[in-house]
Amino acid sequence: MYSLGIYFASFSRNNWKKALKKLFLLPTTYASILAIVVNVFGIEIPDFLFNPISMVGEVMIPLALILLGIQLSRTNFKGYLSATIVSGLLKIIIAPIVIFATVYSLGIGGILAKVLIIQHSMPTAVIMTIIANEYNSGPEMVANTTFITTLASFFSITALLYLLNV
Repeated sequence: MYSLGIYFASFSRNNWKKALKKLFLLPTTYASILAIVVNVFGIEIPDFLFNPISMVGEVMIPLALILLGIQLSRTNFKGYLSATIVSGLLKIIIAPIVIFATVYSLGIGGILAKVLIIQHSMPTAVIMTIIANEYNSGPEMVANTTFITTLASFFSITALLYLLNV
């Protein structure tokens, strides 16, 4: 989401060079690189740094949901109904089929296969609404898709869990 998602959202309004430049201007790019280095080398983060970072991370989900609610209050389904339906169907129906075929063709089985299929069958992430809004890349359509796929996921995830256990 913070790499390809931002690149494509930025790319919709810029050429590929400007989109790539915007990606490298984001603090999340460097935070990801730093996180990889800390993880690979097993560097211990002192509590006086870890605690504030952890608190900021814990605020992310409620803040993202509030921002989604604000965006949904400003959107209209009429202009984006067909795009919302198509993107919702791709996310809720086609994505699980594609990931199932991928998992099966790679010979992945057991609990790992089930986790991969469920994870890739989840509704559109709320963070994508925030990114689309930030880069003015169809925020209404993305918010509508997030809303519709979240509602549809109550049924699709239940059905998928049942099918994976059969």
